Amino acid sequence: MIELGIQDEKSGLIERAMCMYADQFKALISADAGEREVVNHIENGVCAYFGVTVDMIRARDNRRNIVEVRAILFYLIRLETTMTLTVIGDMYGRDHATILNSNKSVENRLDTDKAFLRRLTDIVNVIFPAKKAKEILGGKY
Repeated sequence: MIELGIQDEKSGLIERAMCMYADQFKALISADAGEREVVNHIENGVCAYFGVTVDMIRARDNRRNIVEVRAILFYLIRLETTMTLTVIGDMYGRDHATILNSNKSVENRLDTDKAFLRRLTDIVNVIFPAKKAKEILGGKY
């Protein structure tokens, strides 16, 4: 009987986890394999550049440095994939409006903050060495 209780508890935890992350799983499944690879590549590159983990990005952490990294990540994913804001948001447990707001924030900073533009250019050059930052960032560079 004790084992049954533990089993019930484990299955309950698994079921709750599946419900919590259902949108993220659905988003990952709906994105094609090529785009998932691009997202993973961007995710790993941005996290390595800033010295953070993917778990830190996915967490509900609102510290300024994490919010900035997350915004850059969302911006690059939006530029380099055909994923909708909703799909990107679902992958990270965020609403599409959060992704839209992050993208607008990055675009505004690119127009006004030259140090931010240089940093984003460096990130793009590290993540996509075969492409030029000008190609990805367009007229912002």
